[in-house]
Amino acid sequence: MTLRLDGQEIQLLPAVLDGDRIRISSHDGRQWSTIRPRVFAAELTRLNKKNDAKLVPTIKLAKGILATLPEQRQLSGYHTEVLAVKIFRDYSGNRTPKDMLRHFFDKLPDAVREPMRDTTGQSLYVDEYLGDRDDVRRHVVSDALDRIARRIRNADGAKSLDRWRELAFEE
Repeated sequence: MTLRLDGQEIQLLPAVLDGDRIRISSHDGRQWSTIRPRVFAAELTRLNKKNDAKLVPTIKLAKGILATLPEQRQLSGYHTEVLAVKIFRDYSGNRTPKDMLRHFFDKLPDAVREPMRDTTGQSLYVDEYLGDRDDVRRHVVSDALDRIARRIRNADGAKSLDRWRELAFEE
């Protein structure tokens, strides 16, 4: 069941606890798929700690900026989180929201060009909605993300607080 509330989409799925595993209905409804949401949550928690608890706030800021894009160019919330885990796995830069946000958007346009496997087992890819590797949807989204990255670099280079604020309120 999918609920839509104030622009948000919430999916309710039947689930069965089987020992330490969680099973949900497969996409075709014919069998149960084992999911491991704790695997992803543990990795996100580990990386957040490694980055002085700045990764989760950075993801929230990024989601706010991404929400300004037209709907067909937006990333899902979970996809954004998975991308952040990938992008920050080996991050060694400054641990400030500004620097981390800039790093995230610098890497993001290339990161969305390749389908990403879903480590939780919920689906094969977290970004199936963008199609295959060379699908036009991936290129359109990548171009939109590259424009955001350029705007962030320009705001940072100009040392303009107003330009930074504009990022979260308009595309």
